[in-house]
Amino acid sequence: MSEGDDRRKLRLGGMALRNGLLVHGPTHWAAAVRGRDGAIKVASGPKPKLSGEAVARVPGLRGVTKLAEAIAVIPLV
Repeated sequence: MSEGDDRRKLRLGGMALRNGLLVHGPTHWAAAVRGRDGAIKVASGPKPKLSGEAVARVPGLRGVTKLAEAIAVIPLV
């Protein structure tokens, strides 16, 4: 980004899957997985919301909740 550019940075996280990759942002996730036949399958969707605004303001709870939200996406893939 250039100087004076006021765009907000998008925070993304990700993890390796057995045969693919999972990427998640603040509200949605996307995954790409190679099947046994070699074809790549792609899926995406909204992330489950596990906490409210009150939890988001407490640093210790916020981290644990964000980790739980990221892990909750894995069964959706």
